[in-house]
Amino acid sequence: MKQVDRNIFKGICAVIAGGLILLGLIYYGKDLFNLLSNMDQMKAFLEQFGASSMLVGILLYAAQILIAILPGEIIEVLFGVLYGSIGGMAFCLVGNLIGSTLIFLLTKRYGKKFVQRFISEEKMDKISFFKDESRLNAVTFILFLIPGTPKDIFTYLLGLTNMKLSTFLLISSIARIPSIYSSTLVGANLGSNMLAQAILIYAITGIFSLGGYLFYRFVFQKKAAGAQTSGI
Repeated sequence: MKQVDRNIFKGICAVIAGGLILLGLIYYGKDLFNLLSNMDQMKAFLEQFGASSMLVGILLYAAQILIAILPGEIIEVLFGVLYGSIGGMAFCLVGNLIGSTLIFLLTKRYGKKFVQRFISEEKMDKISFFKDESRLNAVTFILFLIPGTPKDIFTYLLGLTNMKLSTFLLISSIARIPSIYSSTLVGANLGSNMLAQAILIYAITGIFSLGGYLFYRFVFQKKAAGAQTSGI
C-alpha cells in the first residue's frame, strides 16, 4: 500500500511539474525567443546577474532546448565570448543535459500528446527513422553529430522510443561536442577581437551545416518517405 501511495505521489508531482513547465513556456515563450535571438540583449541580460550569470545562462540554454524552435547558437557564441571556447562548451553541455533530461522524461511520462504541443504531426511523420530499434543508437549518434540537423526535435522524438535516458544523454552529448565547440570557438575569437578568425570559423561551420542539412534532408528524410510509401 505504501508503494502504491508513493507512486501516486510521484505521479501527482510529475503532473504538477509538467503543467508548470508548459505554462511557463506558453506565457514567456515569445519574450524568451526575442531575448535568445539577440546577442547584445543576451549579454546585457546575463551581466546584470553578476556572479550568477553563468547559472542563468545554463538555464536559458536548457530552455532553448525545451522550446525546439529557439536558436541555441547565439547562446553558444556568447558563452564563448564570456567563458572561452572550452569553458563555454562545458557550460552549454551542462545546459544541454538539463534541457534534454527534462524533455526525455516528460516525453516518456506523457507520450505523443506532449510531443505534439511542440512538434506538428506532419514533422513527426517525416522523421520515422527512429522506429528501427536495431540501428537506433547508431542513427542517433550520426544525426546528433551532423551539423544542421534539428537536434532538439530529435530529443522529443527519441523520448517516444525504447532508448534509456542514460544511453540517450551519453550518445547525444558526445555527438553534440563538435557543433557546440565550433560555436564557442567563434565566440572566443570574437571576445579576443580576432574577427578574421571568427569569420573564417563561422564560414566553415556554415558550409558544414548546410552540407549536413542537405545530407539529412535528401538521405534520411528520403529513406523515411520511402518507408512510409512502402507501408513500413
